[in-house]
Amino acid sequence: SVYFDGKLKGNIANNSSTKHKDDVLVIGPNAKIIGNISAKQIYVLGDIEGNIYSLGELFLLPGSSIQGDIHYNLMEMSHGSKVNGRFNHLSPEESTANNSNSSTSGKNK
Repeated sequence: SVYFDGKLKGNIANNSSTKHKDDVLVIGPNAKIIGNISAKQIYVLGDIEGNIYSLGELFLLPGSSIQGDIHYNLMEMSHGSKVNGRFNHLSPEESTANNSNSSTSGKNK
């Protein structure tokens, strides 16, 4: 699991090659990210300016703000979350293919 609650200009990928259920990325309520994020299971409470690639489950929680496209397998969007972008459903085959393209880069501010 990865919990991020700061400022970041760059990409975050938490795509483990293992099949563990705890491959989780949590974007905290104080997070301000400019870049793409990718993980099997993602919980978003903060702000993201970039695309999201959720290979499993995506939870957009109250207070979350997304400026970018969302690529998801399963998604739950709560009241109070905001999205300005497109939604693209990933088939199980696409989720598996995207899981092999993992990279992590970024620079903390």
